[in-house]
Amino acid sequence: MYGGMPHDERVEKVNVMMGELKKTLDSVTMEHMELSKQMGAEESEVEKAKLAFLMGQADAKVHGLSVLMLHYCSSLQVTQEKIV
Repeated sequence: MYGGMPHDERVEKVNVMMGELKKTLDSVTMEHMELSKQMGAEESEVEKAKLAFLMGQADAKVHGLSVLMLHYCSSLQVTQEKIV
C-alpha cells in the first residue's frame, strides 16, 4: 500500500487512513448499539424486522471496515520491518 512513496510519507498516509477507519468503525459500532437498544424497546414485529435489517447492514459495514483496518495494519508492519 502506497509502495511508491518515501517511507515517512507512507507511514503518515497509513496512519491517517487508520485514524479515519477507527472513527468510522466507532461511529458504526455506536449506530449498531443504538439500533440494538431500539430493538429491545420495540414491540411491533414489523419495526423489529426493520431494525434487524439495519443491524445486519451495520454488521456488514463493521466487517468490511475491519478487513480494511487489517490491510492498513499489515502495510504499516511491512513498512516498519523495512527500516529494521
